Amino acid sequence: MPGTKAEEEVAACMRVRKGRAKWGEKEEDSGSGRVRMWGTMAARIFRRVRKGKAKWGEKEEDSGSRRVKMWGTKAARVFRRVVPVKIGAYGGYGSGQNPGRDEDLNVSPRAIYTITVRSTAGSKGISAISFVYKAADGTTISVGPWGTNASGSDSLISIKEGEYVVEVSGTYDNNCVTSLAIITNFTTYNYGKDDSGIPFKVPVKNGKIVGFFGNAGTSGLNSLGVYVVPRE
Repeated sequence: MPGTKAEEEVAACMRVRKGRAKWGEKEEDSGSGRVRMWGTMAARIFRRVRKGKAKWGEKEEDSGSRRVKMWGTKAARVFRRVVPVKIGAYGGYGSGQNPGRDEDLNVSPRAIYTITVRSTAGSKGISAISFVYKAADGTTISVGPWGTNASGSDSLISIKEGEYVVEVSGTYDNNCVTSLAIITNFTTYNYGKDDSGIPFKVPVKNGKIVGFFGNAGTSGLNSLGVYVVPRE
């Protein structure tokens, strides 16, 4: 039996989130029935958020001549999972002689599978970072290494079933990330050592870290930021 209009809109939202449909099409197949996506309230709200005309987290947002309740709706909960939040980056841009380049993801992340950090135990600085993540379209993407392989050794973190990254912290100076800690709900991984750097900390409550962005170059990992999504 067909669901209510609200249920059909949420089903359409979920199909977009899973990469099975795209906004902008007048109708899209959803199981055994047709769900009209273009023109629905959920689609209008999402387009406003995507274009920067509204933000999730506000209790209500002006939409033309009337107020649209956004926070707490099923559509809002779905789309807060669609668009990860970027936090950071923390660090610098390399030295004057060895400037880095900005690094980011081409496809939005949904989960992270492995993280590899290259560093020298007990020494200041992070040489490189790489990771494998699940993208919004369902594909698995390998990223990096961002930085240099000239020094240090690799340490692999394999995220187990039921495990997720809940915090990234460390230190940095004007040029680079000088130490790094990756904390999951199971354990803590520490890299590098710096007693005098500027501290940073990104704890995530009711969410998980699913990817990174930043700046890197021949001198190593210069800055690091994170992508965060709510835990489902």
